[in-house]
Amino acid sequence: MSIKEMFCDGRDQMKVLAVTASNTWGLSLLVLLLGYGLIDVPRSCWHNARLRQRLTHTYFSLAKMSLEKADAEETLEDVLDVSLSVVVA
Repeated sequence: MSIKEMFCDGRDQMKVLAVTASNTWGLSLLVLLLGYGLIDVPRSCWHNARLRQRLTHTYFSLAKMSLEKADAEETLEDVLDVSLSVVVA
């Protein structure tokens, strides 16, 4: 039996080949994602357990948000000044 007869014997053989390829792809993807999850979940637990690093990161994020808030307030004040000058004029 040749390869051509094995894989191209009819529509049923093509369906079997398509289903087999699909299952192989799905199982390979599942193994890769499970491997990532098995590493990432304990890593995130480990990082969340280090309180000093989390506190330092939170302080850094807070300082950055504070600067962004100040910039937004300044922009808002500028827009209000321009809009009031247009209304008055």
